[in-house]
Formats: sequence, structure tokens, C-alpha cells
Amino acid sequence: MIRLFKTYCWSRITMNYITPLFQIIGILGLFLIDVSGIMLFNQMLLQSVLCFYIACLFQQPAFIPLLTAAACIHLEWFIMYDSLSLATLFLVPVTALVFYLKRVLVPRIAYPPIILLLCMAIQTWLTYTYTAHQMPHTSYTIAAIIANIIVLLSNSLIW
Repeated sequence: MIRLFKTYCWSRITMNYITPLFQIIGILGLFLIDVSGIMLFNQMLLQSVLCFYIACLFQQPAFIPLLTAAACIHLEWFIMYDSLSLATLFLVPVTALVFYLKRVLVPRIAYPPIILLLCMAIQTWLTYTYTAHQMPHTSYTIAAIIANIIVLLSNSLIW
């Protein structure tokens, strides 16, 4: 009986404290990768924190890792575009859409890449035209979409 209680308590501690801590450490590592990509190439080719955010939304979302990922996405956009509110153009609608899809539809493996494509489309056609008043090259857009889908699928497998 005592052994069962210890196992239950340890699994509860692991689920409530240790797992979100590892997720936050992973988010900060992905944030550093994204920021170094922004600093080296002066563009956001790979958005691994956004991919983690979408993968986390389709899993059992915990509040603290999602909040940390959203804050890191806002910081990335502040570094790149000098505006904290531009990331809300796609974060709030996409989060609401994912919660609605999870409630109405059966979860499928195809939904996270579709949501990522929606985020990339909103980013490309709204943000680039708003900040730079020009559209990025087609090869850049295709490379960014492919790279982010690969990162999203790997994040979905890991988390």
C-alpha cells in the first residue's frame, strides 16, 4: 500500500512539476536557436518555438509551457520587427481555432501542419506587407514552410 502511494505521488509530482520544467527548458533552447538564426541571417527562416507551440496545443496543453512559448514568440517578433503586438495577429486566432477544432473534430496528424501553414500564410501576407511593404521571394517562402513543417513534425513526435 505504501509503495502504491509513493508511486502515485511520484507520478503526480512528475506530471505537475518536472515535465513542464523540461518543456520550459526546451522552449528556451528553441528560443535561443531562433534568435541566433535571426541574428545570423536577419530573417526568420526557422520558427521552432512556433512549431513547439502548435505541437503543444494539439497535445494536452499545460498553461505555463504555452504561456512561455507565446512570450518567446512575442520576443522573437520584437527582435525582428520591433513590435510586440504583431505576433498576436496569428497567435490568438490560431489558438482559438485549435481549441475549437479539438472540441469539434477528431484529432488527426494532419491538423498541426495545416495550422502551421495558416500561421505562415498570415505571417507572410499580413506581416511582411505591413512591415516591409513587399512580399518575400517564393523560394524563401517555400523553404521556410518546408523547414517549419519538418520541425513541427519532429516536435510532435518528441512532446
